Amino acid sequence: MTTRIPAARGRPRSVSPEAVAAIAFDLFDQQGFSATTMEDIARASGVSRPTLFRYFASKGAILWFHYEERTCGFRALLFASAPELPILDAVFETFLQQLLERGEEQMAITRRRIVIGLRESGTTIGEQEHQEEWEAIVAEFIASRLGREAVDLDSRVLASAIWNGLWTGVRAWAADEIPGEGPRSYLDRARRLLAGSEVLGR
Repeated sequence: MTTRIPAARGRPRSVSPEAVAAIAFDLFDQQGFSATTMEDIARASGVSRPTLFRYFASKGAILWFHYEERTCGFRALLFASAPELPILDAVFETFLQQLLERGEEQMAITRRRIVIGLRESGTTIGEQEHQEEWEAIVAEFIASRLGREAVDLDSRVLASAIWNGLWTGVRAWAADEIPGEGPRSYLDRARRLLAGSEVLGR
């Protein structure tokens, strides 16, 4: 059964991309990412199709709104981390810093995005591609910390272990949705589980 999306009454003079994205997330929650169309989003937002496509090229672009900005921010913060901070701690603390400084509203959006990813195919929503990009950043960072001229097998293996452990903790936080329970406790537990490697403590 297809959910009817009521048309917005009247049309505001201006609807920001942020407002459109918020409405789209509501639709993704209500009827699923795959079942929601760009037409649904335009109708619910009270914007025309040309306006919507001027803001966002696709549903995936809405889901990953501000992704490029945050990816660049993560990379800059990670490479600026204190040299004495162990690799494992640097990656986890950088991720937590960027997540927590967004505030409650943006953290809620991040959580919703992750939950959508758990319900849908990672390939369908573009999650796998984005995770690979962040993991590659971690691999570059590890290679630089280990004094390697380029990313090598060691860097890639360690980056995969760290990033997948981190993201598993993030997904657990998003899925559990325990009131008052922030991401730090989940990521600290994931970090402790990974900390047995001598190399990761360098």
